[in-house]
Amino acid sequence: MKLLKFSFSAVVLSMLLLSFSGCKNAFENKVLQGDPFYLQSREVLPEYIYKTESLNISNFKAMVFRFQDPANAPNAGYAGASILYKRLLTNKVFLEVIPALDDVYMSFEDKKQLAVERGIDYIITGKVFYYLEGSGLSGSRVDQEIMMFDATSGDLLWHAGAVATGKAYHDMDLVIFTKKGKAALTPNTLMSINAEKFCKMFKNPSRGEEQYLNTGYRYLTSPFTTQIPIVKYNFAKDNFKKALEINPRNALVHYYMGIAHEKTGDYKEAIDYYNKVLALEPDMVVMRPVDPLKKGYQLKKLNEEAIFRATTIFETMKIVDQAFLEIKAREYSKAEANLRNALKVDPDNPYAFYYLGIVYERRGDYAAGALMFRKVISLKTDVIIHNPGNPRDAGYKAEYIAKRKLKRMIVLERSTENIRKALIIVDRGEYKKAEAMLLNAIKKTPDNPHAYYALGNFYRMRKNYGLAKEMLQKAMLLESEALVLYAIDSDLAGMRITEAARQRLNE
Repeated sequence: MKLLKFSFSAVVLSMLLLSFSGCKNAFENKVLQGDPFYLQSREVLPEYIYKTESLNISNFKAMVFRFQDPANAPNAGYAGASILYKRLLTNKVFLEVIPALDDVYMSFEDKKQLAVERGIDYIITGKVFYYLEGSGLSGSRVDQEIMMFDATSGDLLWHAGAVATGKAYHDMDLVIFTKKGKAALTPNTLMSINAEKFCKMFKNPSRGEEQYLNTGYRYLTSPFTTQIPIVKYNFAKDNFKKALEINPRNALVHYYMGIAHEKTGDYKEAIDYYNKVLALEPDMVVMRPVDPLKKGYQLKKLNEEAIFRATTIFETMKIVDQAFLEIKAREYSKAEANLRNALKVDPDNPYAFYYLGIVYERRGDYAAGALMFRKVISLKTDVIIHNPGNPRDAGYKAEYIAKRKLKRMIVLERSTENIRKALIIVDRGEYKKAEAMLLNAIKKTPDNPHAYYALGNFYRMRKNYGLAKEMLQKAMLLESEALVLYAIDSDLAGMRITEAARQRLNE
């Protein structure tokens, strides 16, 4: 009897699971994976719309050129352009659509000339950025971009990007039988979904307040596709600005705008936007906060937290900015003191830790520098460093630059530690081994001033004055702010290596 009861329960459970999984799969196939028929029944636009024009294009002609291919899929550009061409025809977006899909290397000027000769009004080009073919075990994904130009003037009229993904469904064990899984949608199907989004955009060029808000929010919260997040935050600002032009009293947009300015380090502007939220006295619940853990919070409460946070950081940044000027002036002791004071006000300020790392790096204290950069990484912040010390790093995430700096600090600290070991064995009379270690340190870290200074002193001690002069001059040419370490030269410890090398040369 117990066995029968179990069997009956198992059958009922299996039927329920089968029914539920069927409903779920049907829903995900339509909504999450973007069934083209489902897309046609509602306004689904490209995820990223950079530029649009309010034009009636239905009475004009367009020519679609082959898209650029991603490195891993040489024919994806042809497929993407061909699919878009067919969707434009099906949706009757233009009066006439002409394909020009054969020439991969045609210049833009040649495209313009061909279009004008054929009496075409608009040129459509594009690029397939990301192409991942799925399977029964893994998902698929295609990221695309299109641009539409005026064929006569060459002016950019439309620019948008779309992302489509396909989910793989694994086999499901339902006790009495196994429900077969389903492979992820093919890249061509995903391109059809993206093409349908582009068609919707062309047929509905006017974008309302809600669409600008949604696009701005997407840029504000989406994962980075680049280590230069300032680009996406600026796109977010542009969309929020357009939403506010339509409705200047939208408190939620002012709040998001404040966060976008915080992300780019513009704290004064962020505070201004938060104060505007305060003036509007909003009484609403935020269902799409930047922090998922605060879903359902009152906007008023989130805004109060944001004002306190931004004000604290703004006041701290005045001190940090002063320290940055002191670093540029090579006043490292003053800079260190100011940065330590900044951390007393805001103990988790990533800028203060970052610039402390720079101070220690310049002084040649690589272990301390590594400690500061590790702290920046541990904060898991996405703030942007505008003045990183190296102009090439401007606009990058603090965490990203800190990781690069940390790798360098570790290499330099290991090199400096090997220099210390080399000088220890000099005292034991193992000169050849010590010389080899010092030369190896220079080979591995040719920008380490400690290595040249130590080797110069070594040759000076060995009365090889020609090589000593060469090494000490190289230490000077690095123009490092590093200080002489006690273990390397106890007599001149604490002096800048450049000055110490000059003094040794004059002796």
